[in-house]
Amino acid sequence: MEAAKAAIVNNRRQGSLQDSRIERAAAGIDQANAQIAAAQAGKEAVQADVLRTQEERTRQEALLNTHSTTQQKVETAIADERRLAAQAASREADLTQARTSSTVMNWRSKRKSAAKVFWNRKGCSFLPTFMPSRPDSRGPR
Repeated sequence: MEAAKAAIVNNRRQGSLQDSRIERAAAGIDQANAQIAAAQAGKEAVQADVLRTQEERTRQEALLNTHSTTQQKVETAIADERRLAAQAASREADLTQARTSSTVMNWRSKRKSAAKVFWNRKGCSFLPTFMPSRPDSRGPR
């Protein structure tokens, strides 16, 4: 009888542990979504500057062809365009990284939730065999 009571207490503790892991995963998902929003805003902010510098480069090159500007101004316009294009690429990489992080966090959260459901149903501490070990796994074939 005492062993059964101890097993019930242990099961409850394991359930609480799973709950706290799920809560941490949910907080991680919220953080990843905030990073996605920030990365998207950064990308959009630099995109307007990229467009402006592309137009300025075209304008300066046309002015140089009519001898109405200096080579230095054209070079400055080209440098500005390249710098902002590099920033745009960096912002795109930030966005990709944030989305990847979010995908992984969502997968971990789902896996932990599935483990908790399995734990509650079976009273054991291992994952079911149908649960993928990686986000890109499809389970047994």
